[in-house]
Amino acid sequence: MRKLTCKISRMRCLKIRSLMVTGNLTVQGHASNVEGRRLFAGGDFECEMMYPDVPVIIGGNLKAKKVDT
Repeated sequence: MRKLTCKISRMRCLKIRSLMVTGNLTVQGHASNVEGRRLFAGGDFECEMMYPDVPVIIGGNLKAKKVDT
């Protein structure tokens, strides 16, 4: 089975409305989701900073320098 990785390189910020990723997700910058919207990552999730307004579901590991809930 091959691992899939989604890298967002041109954006320094990812504002999530609703997002489902079956593999790994890497954001080069910070990530946030607005209230009422969900983030599902089946693999590892990596970002510099994360500002979730609602719970997120991560099937693998979370790597972040800062998480502000």
